[in-house]
Amino acid sequence: MISLCLSIWARSPRAYTDLRNSEILLLPSGRQLSRYKNSVKQKPGFNDQVFQWMLYTAQHQNVPSHGYEGGIMFDEVSVQEDLVFHKSGDVVQLTGFVDSSDEAHSLDILKNGGES
Repeated sequence: MISLCLSIWARSPRAYTDLRNSEILLLPSGRQLSRYKNSVKQKPGFNDQVFQWMLYTAQHQNVPSHGYEGGIMFDEVSVQEDLVFHKSGDVVQLTGFVDSSDEAHSLDILKNGGES
């Protein structure tokens, strides 16, 4: 249910608020959804937990090992402006910036014909 709420809220916070205020369903507030979304640490690259979930699901559905091969398709990508402060003890970390790491530098070298 949380995933559906997050999906609606990400597409249109106003529509989600209207649905929540209609009191047809008891839904979490936008603030609570934001907290839930930000509770998962975001980092660039692939999320190993997703691959672990895929393996776990395949094993519990008795998919044979040769059926583990396949591909991942991204149907939709959503970019949201969202800077979050995470505090752990005395350490404060700002999350939400994109880390393009070495790939961006390599692409820049290729684009400029070998000059960095």
